[in-house]
Amino acid sequence: MGLRDSLNQQVEKTIEEYWPKRQETFKKYVGAPALEAAKNDNACEILFVQVHKLLPLPIRLVVKKDAFVKYCFVNQDKLI
Repeated sequence: MGLRDSLNQQVEKTIEEYWPKRQETFKKYVGAPALEAAKNDNACEILFVQVHKLLPLPIRLVVKKDAFVKYCFVNQDKLI
C-alpha cells in the first residue's frame, strides 16, 4: 500500500467518524430553513436562476434560463 492509499484511508476514516455529527448539524441548522425556502416560489426562482448561471457555458447556450427555471419548478418535488 502506498502513501496515497494510506492517506485516502485516513481521510475516509475521519469522515466516517465525524459524519453523524455533521449530519445532525446540517439537519438542525440547514435542513429546516432549506425546506421552508423550498415552499417559497420567489426564493426557489432565485435559486434556480443562480443554478442556471453555474451550468457550463455550452449547456447554458442550449438550455435557456426560462426553460431551465420552468423545468425546475415542474420537477421541484424530485429536487427536494
